[in-house]
Amino acid sequence: VSSPSAENSLIEEENLTETQQRIVAKVEEMMDKSPKHCLAMLLMGLGYKGEEFANRMHLKHDAANRIRNQVRSTANDGITDFGQVDVQSFRVNKVGDMEFYRDEAHKALEALLKMYF
Repeated sequence: VSSPSAENSLIEEENLTETQQRIVAKVEEMMDKSPKHCLAMLLMGLGYKGEEFANRMHLKHDAANRIRNQVRSTANDGITDFGQVDVQSFRVNKVGDMEFYRDEAHKALEALLKMYF
C-alpha cells in the first residue's frame, strides 16, 4: 500500500486555497530536485539570515551563502513569487542529509503557510 505524498497530505489536511496549493506543488517540485535548495528558499522566505540561516541549514557560513546565492540567482530582481524559481537551474550535490533537508523543508513550508495565510 502506498502512502500519499507529503503534498497531497498537506493539501487534504489543511484544505488549502488554490494559491496555497500552487505554492505546495512548487515546493514539492523543488524538493524533488534539491531538498537543500528548497529549505534555503523557504528559510529565506521566513526571514532567516546570516548565522541563524547557516545554523538552520546545518552548514558553515560560506556553504550557506553559496546555497543562498544559488537560490537568489534564479530571479535577478528578487524572488517575489515561487513560480519564478527555475528549479532546473540548481546545481545539486547528493548528500547524506537529504532526509534532514526534506523534513526541515516540510516544517518550514508549514510555518510559511501559517505566517502568510
